[in-house]
Amino acid sequence: MALDSRFTTESDHLSFKRDDGVSLTGKDLVGQSLMLGNPGNPIEIRIDGLDEHVDDTGRRTPLYRISARRHPDTAFGRLCDPDASGRDAALTLIDEAGHVNLTCTSGAEGKCILLGYRPWESVGATSLRDIHAACIRMIRADYGGDGTSHTRDGTLIAFRDNLGISDFPADNDMPFEAAWGPDGAVCVARPRIAEILTLDDLAKAYPSLAGTVGPEVCEEGIMADNPKVLLLNRSR
Repeated sequence: MALDSRFTTESDHLSFKRDDGVSLTGKDLVGQSLMLGNPGNPIEIRIDGLDEHVDDTGRRTPLYRISARRHPDTAFGRLCDPDASGRDAALTLIDEAGHVNLTCTSGAEGKCILLGYRPWESVGATSLRDIHAACIRMIRADYGGDGTSHTRDGTLIAFRDNLGISDFPADNDMPFEAAWGPDGAVCVARPRIAEILTLDDLAKAYPSLAGTVGPEVCEEGIMADNPKVLLLNRSR
């Protein structure tokens, strides 16, 4: 959900500037009901609560429980579906233009932010925007980069990058699946779920992957040194 210019972020917390110039940030927004959109297509959101996600490094990300409705005579409904932890929460996403958006923790964008791939940040001189895009492709098993998902909710994957943000668990024995860039798979050793998409189907559906499909040409050790590869993943 795209928010308007009254919204900014302060230390990752959502901030809203009222017409009288007063800014409400973080917990100050809980209980507030706000109208968004133009008069012909308004939506009312209500901020019901504020929690936080703490990752393995101790980094804290604010999570907002938000309800929404299109008409004042209707009941509020949750903005987000529950994620794997049962949270129906949203977090802030800063887009390329610097605008503030809300994205759900149950979606690929939100998952990738919580994994440490914040597109508005950098590691050293390396922007995380491309690796965030690659993470979304990987989470969705979007091999061709056209927005088509080839996975199921709850499917277990493991992954690593070359920036030191994520690595395979030491005891991980899942087979290699694919190498990823911002536009989709760089190569695919095997599809995540063969019942959804086979190697033959993959090669036919995405001619751009010709010559990069199959375990003989898509090897984890070789792909780890490929400069086009931002993420490597394994799956069960």
